[in-house]
Amino acid sequence: MRIKVVLIIILMSYVAEGDAGAGGALEGKVVGGSNSSITEFPHAVFLRIQCHTLYSLIFGIPFSNACGGSVLNQRIVLTAAHCFEECRPPPRVVAYTGSAVPREAEATMAAASAVHPLYDPHSVSNDIALVALSRDLRLRESVARVSISPTPPQYTQLATVSGWGLIDEINNIGTDRLQHLKYMRLMSRRECAHKLRKALPPRTLCAGDLNQNQYVSIGDSGGALMVGAAQIGVVSHKLAASRSLVIYTDVSSFFTWIQDSANAMHCLEKEREDEERKESMIKEKMERKAREQRQIREELKKIQKEIKRRERSTKKKNSQKRIKKTKIYGI
Repeated sequence: MRIKVVLIIILMSYVAEGDAGAGGALEGKVVGGSNSSITEFPHAVFLRIQCHTLYSLIFGIPFSNACGGSVLNQRIVLTAAHCFEECRPPPRVVAYTGSAVPREAEATMAAASAVHPLYDPHSVSNDIALVALSRDLRLRESVARVSISPTPPQYTQLATVSGWGLIDEINNIGTDRLQHLKYMRLMSRRECAHKLRKALPPRTLCAGDLNQNQYVSIGDSGGALMVGAAQIGVVSHKLAASRSLVIYTDVSSFFTWIQDSANAMHCLEKEREDEERKESMIKEKMERKAREQRQIREELKKIQKEIKRRERSTKKKNSQKRIKKTKIYGI
């Protein structure tokens, strides 16, 4: 029991250190990757996720995680479900866009998140999620949308992935600049399963290089596997059999879910904005009414004050008349 407690404390300390800043442990780079300009990968989003887990509630330390994501539209970011694993809702999510360095990027708070209802943390299947932002992103050269398609990718294509994952998993070394790997070969599920000696989760695809010096790592989760301007995969997980062969969630298999969920989140967000607008209008109306009532009270006070002034003036005049009459009769 004591060993478990010590391990948990060490784990929580590691997480806390990873959240220390933009150069923290969870903000490294793709292993063996190259420095990237955000204009090369304007869809790339750095996500900082904070939430409460069972362990964080016990020890009072908020859980912090870093993941990648991609701009689906001005309000929706596509990422991996396991980024929210064990999070007690609602998580606090901040999306950083428009820069290859998170601390120099534009930060946008999330309004909501949606994890696929069939996500299974044991098999890591259906590893896909959406994040709805609290305001529209300003699309420009450094912030652009990905395109997705219901058509499965061709395994003859070469893909690219980018992210802020670790450069060295063993020594936990990282950097704070976006990295990328190009010319990664897509593999058929059968070929990949043969190389990994294990069946892949359903609705996934495999990509990578047998060169063990180049691969995605911790912190790259949720990032986009791209072929041209089209996103075909979401960085999901790796198996112990290979560091460099990575399993990605097949975006085409979840096209309908992404579309429906994004629309639903947009509608919910619109309803929330409408409610906020109504509340704001009601509040403004009440404040205006309160101002009008204050003005009326002030006017009434002025009128009452004027009435009293006139009454005093009238009394004074009447008093002066009586004094004058008394003087006249007294002669």
